[in-house]
Amino acid sequence: MSGREDAAATLVLTGPGASRERQMTYAELLLADAFLERPAVTLGLDPDDLRNALDAIPAPGTFLIRLEARAASKDEAVRRARSVSEAFVAYLDQTGLATTSAVAIASPARPTSSSNPGVAAALAGGAAGFLSSVTILSLSRPAGRVSSSPPRETGVPGGTDDENL
Repeated sequence: MSGREDAAATLVLTGPGASRERQMTYAELLLADAFLERPAVTLGLDPDDLRNALDAIPAPGTFLIRLEARAASKDEAVRRARSVSEAFVAYLDQTGLATTSAVAIASPARPTSSSNPGVAAALAGGAAGFLSSVTILSLSRPAGRVSSSPPRETGVPGGTDDENL
């Protein structure tokens, strides 16, 4: 085994506070000293070395953040991506930063193929994007409500089309 191995995890922002600005902020926070100290200790790395082995990439048009980790072995790359993504979800909960927009792991850490890492990311991103859209829509819709249009008038006082079926 030579050189560098890669792994990636995908995080998704959910809830009414999910926005492009929050996605960009969280991508920056994933690489910040204030956050990286804890996972670096867990991994037995210097925070600067860990930061240099990570990329946080906001996916355009979605609320996804792809966290990529590099290491000498696939197992270590997966361990880094998993540790950092799980620590980030816990960090947001512990600090209270996830009050209006939660972050979840949409795709757990896995090795990426050196031949075409974009295909797996596109598939995972599409699925996670769909799930986040469904979540956002279900959170914003009142429970039990199927349609927002009122019943149509029939011309009969107090009557609607529904009663004449």
